[in-house]
Amino acid sequence: MGMKKFIALIVFKFVILTSSACKALDVPFDLQLGQTQFYGVYINKIKAGYVSFKTEIIEYEDEEALELKTYFELEFPADPGFKSRMIWDEVQIFGGADEKFLVFQKFSEKFYEQSIERADAPELNVETSHVEAKLINKNIYEVTERSEGEIVVKEFALPAQKLEEFFSLEIMAASNPALGQTEEINVDYLDFHEKSFSSAINTVEQVLSDSRTGAKTFIVRSLPVNEPTEDPVYTVLNENGEVLEFNLYGFNAKLESEANAKSFSSPAELFLLGDLPIDEPIKDPDNLSELTLELRGYQLFSNVIDTRRQTILSRDDQLNSTVIKLKTADEPIHFSDGVFPEKYAASDIKHNLELEELLVLNNVIQEDISGFSDEDKIKYLIDFTYEYIEYEITSVASLKDIIISRRGDCTEYATLFIALSRLNGIPARQASGYVYNYDDEYPAFSRHAWAEVWLDAAWKEVDPSWQEFDLNVTHISLKDDAETNFSEEISVVNYEN
Repeated sequence: MGMKKFIALIVFKFVILTSSACKALDVPFDLQLGQTQFYGVYINKIKAGYVSFKTEIIEYEDEEALELKTYFELEFPADPGFKSRMIWDEVQIFGGADEKFLVFQKFSEKFYEQSIERADAPELNVETSHVEAKLINKNIYEVTERSEGEIVVKEFALPAQKLEEFFSLEIMAASNPALGQTEEINVDYLDFHEKSFSSAINTVEQVLSDSRTGAKTFIVRSLPVNEPTEDPVYTVLNENGEVLEFNLYGFNAKLESEANAKSFSSPAELFLLGDLPIDEPIKDPDNLSELTLELRGYQLFSNVIDTRRQTILSRDDQLNSTVIKLKTADEPIHFSDGVFPEKYAASDIKHNLELEELLVLNNVIQEDISGFSDEDKIKYLIDFTYEYIEYEITSVASLKDIIISRRGDCTEYATLFIALSRLNGIPARQASGYVYNYDDEYPAFSRHAWAEVWLDAAWKEVDPSWQEFDLNVTHISLKDDAETNFSEEISVVNYEN
């Protein structure tokens, strides 16, 4: 597959996967009309670009229609000293008196190289193209292509894509689907470059239920029917049909704030993809004293670590299998990682200790914790963070957004707690891995983030989103940059209450 076709297909999929639907046009979930959604795009947790998406109700040929605008920007390696950039700008319109179809689409793409040494460096080797497609009759599109001064107009017979097909993933998630539920989509996407279309089969791969709120998250696998050798696309959606994350051809995309999505310096946050089911629920998980697990798969094998409460019992290099024992931590982790705690006492990109909103919040806290020991400060800040934030699976938010909105999931709890700890003289850093989800219907280990604090000359793990000073036994610690996928497996060997 050529690079331009490869990029074009990625962008087309981005448009499908980052959409919200429209009640006004009889699509059964909410549309954030006039608002723009942003997704950060990553390759191996390195920011590669972003996509923005906006929907509006317009009038098209004297009828109400839905307009979808997409802007996509991507950087990828080029010759030494240069970077290649691609910018894609697209408008799609779904109209029709009764059932809505894709009636108009126009998009432009621009490829060029640029020196990485100068921000104002000239654009080199520029390639641009423009394509417009208009539905002129049932299943007939007029396609106009403009490239390098040439204009070509042709008519092609292609099945018109229905609005419900375009939003098939969102509609599926909003309908509270069962595990294993499958739907076949006749027109998954239209490719006006190649004058072709693709069908797909969508399958609910996992159903995850949050133990605190009962909110469900669905992981849906989409497999092309026309090209069954292609890798499937995995999409994470909430029960409202909002896309939180997806992967495609080595890219990962995650719903983020505008500032985070556009920033190439912002760190990659915890990805939702990779929640791993187990065969049976764990009985009475709150009262476990020990838990032995077998982890299978290259990513788990490569990234699991020893901690004060997690011990690697055995490793099988051929099977990429690791057996670990988890227990209640009795002894601290004495300083051994070669990184001085002072590094985790200062401001960084995520934790701006000079942020005005943080200082105002901390002034209120100071009235309560003045004179506390470090241990009592930590306990207070765990409780404060737990009560301050309302749990909600959300896009990655900045520290300012967290303080103002008072909403977020485990990553936002950890971010606020770490900032407050540092501001009060306690070094703190983020930890991550997996934790048992407490769901008897769909038992699994879910991706999770928590924190470590420097206490009594040692690192101690705490979990502000679970209000835990002493960490729950079911937390599995991985390296900071660990990634996993659906080929990974976790099984319970035994446990003691």
